[in-house]
Amino acid sequence: MLGAHTQREWVTAAVTTLLLATAAGFMLWWWALAITLIAGTLILVSFRDPDRSPPSQRGVVVSASDGTISSIHPVEELEAFDGSAVCIRTFLSLTDVHIIRMPCYGRIDSVRHQPGRHISALNPRSIEENESVTVTLLHPTRQETVAVVRLIAGQFARTIRLFAQQGDTLQRGQRLGTILLGSTVEVYLPTESSYRMMLETGATVRAGESIIAEPRRDQPVTATLVPMNQQTSEPTPPSDHQSPEPHQQLNLPDPTLTPSQPG
Repeated sequence: MLGAHTQREWVTAAVTTLLLATAAGFMLWWWALAITLIAGTLILVSFRDPDRSPPSQRGVVVSASDGTISSIHPVEELEAFDGSAVCIRTFLSLTDVHIIRMPCYGRIDSVRHQPGRHISALNPRSIEENESVTVTLLHPTRQETVAVVRLIAGQFARTIRLFAQQGDTLQRGQRLGTILLGSTVEVYLPTESSYRMMLETGATVRAGESIIAEPRRDQPVTATLVPMNQQTSEPTPPSDHQSPEPHQQLNLPDPTLTPSQPG
């Protein structure tokens, strides 16, 4: 399914592929024609935007992106939580859906853009050195951080775009943004003692649907959970005419968040 947020890129890629394929065919460069068609098809596939059905369980956290979990590791200190955290890192291949979704219900408290390099996501240094956008999510009523989502560019993924802006409140599973042509997405949660990880490294996940963590029921209710006096279903998502406009440009202060390397 072609989504409204990526129509422009899809049309551009389709026209470019058609022109290059036509030129290669006219020159009888069959090898170039084959490469163009294969590459063009992979790019077009990455722009798809299928509908997703988030789980209804209270307090669970879902994957923010499609792909493969490449690391689950603790972080000793994260400013957003004023303490320790756990990082779930997901690698997106070119064939994965590249729409990034909300891991939980929350309000966008801050968006920080970190300029950087565009080295291959397979290089461990890309996590620290590549361009990234970090989104901090707060509980709308308790005003405490519930999650941090970090979108990291790659060698070919040079465009990170958010569909929402600072101050917007989104439901679990709603579209947050996109990384064109893939790379890496990290979700940071409060200290691992508050959550039980539901998946392991190497697992394949779907954005907005795959549960990556659930609160430990033997722990007191914290800001990461929906208040107990509310209904089990989360608030109704904003109507279409209230949906935020795509965030076209990020002119933001330098980031203060620096995630740690995998342990």
